[in-house]
Amino acid sequence: MYDDAASLVQESTPRSPGGFHGLMHLAREQMLQFVLNKPPVPLCIVRPGLIFGPGDTHNGYGPNRFARTALKDRKITLFGQGEEQRDHIYIDDVARFIGLCLWHKSEGAINIVSGNGISFGDVAKKIIGLCPYPVQLECLPRATPITHRQFDVALRLRHFPQFRVTPLEKGLEALMTKAE
Repeated sequence: MYDDAASLVQESTPRSPGGFHGLMHLAREQMLQFVLNKPPVPLCIVRPGLIFGPGDTHNGYGPNRFARTALKDRKITLFGQGEEQRDHIYIDDVARFIGLCLWHKSEGAINIVSGNGISFGDVAKKIIGLCPYPVQLECLPRATPITHRQFDVALRLRHFPQFRVTPLEKGLEALMTKAE
């Protein structure tokens, strides 16, 4: 939903999606803002990074798909060399964070991210390291330009200084344990 050219994303980064997926997220936010503005109702918009964890049905490119295909097909497929960096957030952290926002009656938009971007290739290697058997890493030709997405967590830290995200390795271990 944020501008693809933004190298460091903050809640104030312009929302200018470059495709239908981002446009869907933006439209959903705008519909909620419109409906809840008459009469005025407080609204907190939580914008997560790429969510991963057990029970995922989305199967999007990233940890969930990598774990699923590593365990089922003994193969992980990357676009290019998997060099694109994204911020992956464990599902339990998103749930805890939403609970905190509800408890504190938070308003406005806030990103729930780890603040640590990592390449899809490095995520794939971590998952391969957690597999009990060899897994092939396959690289497909890249069809789109490389884009990286890093997030500034200053707003989250200011409002929720005690909140800590699950380290990626621990989240991946939980994903792999429950995916088997």
